[in-house]
Amino acid sequence: MYLSPEECKDGYLYRISSRNLSLGVYSSATKSFYGIRTKFGDRFIDDEFHWDLGPPYGTCKPRQELEECPIHFAGELHPLSGNDSYDTWRYQKMINSKELFNWIAFKLKEFNSSYSSPYDKEDNE
Repeated sequence: MYLSPEECKDGYLYRISSRNLSLGVYSSATKSFYGIRTKFGDRFIDDEFHWDLGPPYGTCKPRQELEECPIHFAGELHPLSGNDSYDTWRYQKMINSKELFNWIAFKLKEFNSSYSSPYDKEDNE
């Protein structure tokens, strides 16, 4: 089971099941969760969209609300418009916030969270 977008609170940290993230801060503006992704040895802030947005972009199922994020970053986001390609959108929305990165990194340690596949749980929903 997972939380619907209506149940998720803007700016709150969630334990999530997704392709690349285990914790994420929800943005109601984009219906996505921002967390730390590791790719080819690099770690950076990335997002995954809520499962209910559907394929191919909906890849994240929020499992548990954890706490409010003290860092407000919504003003840096660029909502997806019909004229933007997926690659342009991915480029525009990348967040370079050391403060947010450090806070999420701390929370990953605090909640002893590591990457887990969305397919290793009861994800036949």
